[in-house]
Amino acid sequence: MRAGRRDASCLIESYHPGSSIGKVESVLLNRTTYIGPVAADAGAAVHARPDDAFFVDVRARVDAYIASQHSHRYAYEFLGLAEAVITFLLYSYACFSVAVYGSWFWTIALGMLTGRMGFLMHLGNHCAVGRKPLHNRLIGWFMDLAGSNATIWGYEHQVAHHVEPNEFHKDYDCEIGNPTIRMHPEIPFAPTQKYQHILIPIAMTIGFFKWSVWIAQRRAINLQARVDAWEKRE
Repeated sequence: MRAGRRDASCLIESYHPGSSIGKVESVLLNRTTYIGPVAADAGAAVHARPDDAFFVDVRARVDAYIASQHSHRYAYEFLGLAEAVITFLLYSYACFSVAVYGSWFWTIALGMLTGRMGFLMHLGNHCAVGRKPLHNRLIGWFMDLAGSNATIWGYEHQVAHHVEPNEFHKDYDCEIGNPTIRMHPEIPFAPTQKYQHILIPIAMTIGFFKWSVWIAQRRAINLQARVDAWEKRE
């Protein structure tokens, strides 16, 4: 599939399972204007991948296996939605406990819950949690709750990443953590990156600790101001 002289196959397939591609094509033909085939250009060769046939074959086999198990892609939809609701409630309570009480326990838990919110929003924005678009969109907005933006993430990940996956200087995800995190073999190696799989989670947790300390300090200042104001009244 091509759109605006650009191969859009990966982008379409990142939103829709293989069994629904036919429906997507019919909807697109009804809502768009077909102007005929686009002449081959230099960019077309870039998108031609040697493993395309392998990918199509694997996807067909996966669909056939799921069907043979008398199941479907959303067989665990209830579990996904239940996890999203539970995670959201715990995340909200953790934010409250850190902001109001300066809880160290919930500060650590908040770091882990934020990571899980990231996994869930990824599924939601890929329309992979459930069949209803509203459910997927709500869970996709977990990215906003975690301090980022689901719309920006959609363009950066679903467009930039899925159209040019793991292509250095094209897929932004390859260089997103450089030079702190090495996410691609073409990035020069630095000794500080040797234990990044251990240091990054710790650094993220420290960030939440610093936030918690700042909240606690603000609460102490406000409390002291109230005490001083009360003493002046007496």
